[in-house]
Amino acid sequence: MRMRLFGVLAFTTLAVGLLTLPVITVGEESEQKISLDELLKQRGNTLQQLVEAVTSEFRSGRVSYAVVAQARSRLIDAELELANSHQERIAFLKQQIEASETLFACANEGLRRGRVPQSEYLTAQADLLDAKIALAREQDESGTGQRTQRR
Repeated sequence: MRMRLFGVLAFTTLAVGLLTLPVITVGEESEQKISLDELLKQRGNTLQQLVEAVTSEFRSGRVSYAVVAQARSRLIDAELELANSHQERIAFLKQQIEASETLFACANEGLRRGRVPQSEYLTAQADLLDAKIALAREQDESGTGQRTQRR
C-alpha cells in the first residue's frame, strides 16, 4: 500500500512539475531559456502545493505521515536552496517549526484516537525536533552549528 502511495506521489509530483514548465519550441530555445532561479522557484511552488495536498490528506486519514514527511523534506531542501541570506533561512526555518508543531499536534490527536500508529507520532516528534535543531544551528553566531559534548 505504501509503495502504491509513493508511486502515486511520485507521479503526481512529476506531472505537476511538468505542467508548470513552459513549452519551448526548437526555434525559440535560445530566446526563452529558463534560468536556474526560475526552475528553483517553480520546483518550490510545486512542492509547496504538494505539501499542502498531502497535509490535508494526512489530516483526513488518507495518507500516512511518511508521505507528508517526505514531501516536507523536499520542500525544506528546495526553500533553503532558494534562500539568499541568513535572515531568509531563519525566517523559513521558523515557518517550518510552526508547520511541524501543527503536524505533531495532528499526529498526537491521531495517536490518542487510535488512527495513527506510535511510529508516525514519533516520526512527527523527531521532525519537530529536527526543525528546532536546524533553526538553532542557523542562529548559531559562531556559524559552526556544533554542539558541545559532555565528558
